[in-house]
Amino acid sequence: MSSWWEVRAGITMAATSVAVSLLSDMSMYSVLPTAFAELGLEKWQVGLILSSNRWVRLVTNYPVGLLSEHWPEHVGMFFSGGLALGCVCSACYALSHAFWVLMVGRCLWGVAWSLIRNSALLSVRNVVKSGAVAAGEATGYYDGVSRLGAVMGLFAAGPIYDSLSFSWLFAIWGTIAFVAIPLGKVAHSLTLRQLRNSTFQEEARQPREAGKGCTSLPQQRVALLGISFVGGCVSRGLIISCMGMILKEEMFGDKVDLGAFSVPVATFNSIVLGCRWGVEVLGAPMFG
Repeated sequence: MSSWWEVRAGITMAATSVAVSLLSDMSMYSVLPTAFAELGLEKWQVGLILSSNRWVRLVTNYPVGLLSEHWPEHVGMFFSGGLALGCVCSACYALSHAFWVLMVGRCLWGVAWSLIRNSALLSVRNVVKSGAVAAGEATGYYDGVSRLGAVMGLFAAGPIYDSLSFSWLFAIWGTIAFVAIPLGKVAHSLTLRQLRNSTFQEEARQPREAGKGCTSLPQQRVALLGISFVGGCVSRGLIISCMGMILKEEMFGDKVDLGAFSVPVATFNSIVLGCRWGVEVLGAPMFG
């Protein structure tokens, strides 16, 4: 019988790769809404910068999925390619604070995240299809580990920015992400080998019977997509993107008074947002 680590090694490496890639992304949500004035940006520019990657993903998600289906043997390469592109995004943030440079970086991140997320989920699917881990357990474990990057990025972004600078923050994350680039290909290779070596591989290759496979009704799919849209719009679209700006301009100013001491508003915003993602990290494996 395989050990706990042997069964989950591929998922762990895939989730760790995703976690590292999220450091820069979540730091943008944490720092940019509080530091935009110091960077010479306007409020409307902050909104465009933070949303641009999502508009790009509306275009790139489907083609990336098609590429993965047509060339499954290259998914690991797509994974590492997305991680490498994420490093380029961090370099853009570190080298220049100009609006158009940040916009280009965020648009590139949209392409990178399509590659990273799709490849990571396919790696998890390989393990599920091998029969080694149940689907809920595998996805819950993956979400818990991968969201550690979001938590670390949010918690650390404010203090690093307040202690060093915006450029140094993303230079640090970019360096860490660069080291993790090979993990994507290795992670997918491990899960693919696990699938091929499983006793379930012949069953997985058999054609599905009519009426079996995806059993959800169109109405159920629409409802699920609608719930996801509303949740994403309210959570990342409004709360996370605007929290720092509200804390600084409407509530506390540059410093947050906590009684015996005060902290910079960017650090306080990091703590507030990090707590939200921390709950997901703890809850995802359990509910999975």
